Amino acid sequence: MNNFYAKQFGEDLNFPSFDNVEDVRCLVICSTPRCGSHMLGHSLYETGKAGFPLEYLQKNNLKRWSDVLGEKNL
Repeated sequence: MNNFYAKQFGEDLNFPSFDNVEDVRCLVICSTPRCGSHMLGHSLYETGKAGFPLEYLQKNNLKRWSDVLGEKNL
């Protein structure tokens, strides 16, 4: 498995943009530490059909995602 955590902020992992909002599905993985959710997210990414569920709300990553997305009020 690739070390996606270290490079999760790179644009090379982004999926292409889309215009049809009706094709959008939302997946939220709520978890506790050490339960396998990180592995689940990577497995979903490898299908090529489920986006890339990363730890967007993990408090250590929130500032970096704010910068990457250009959003100051996450």
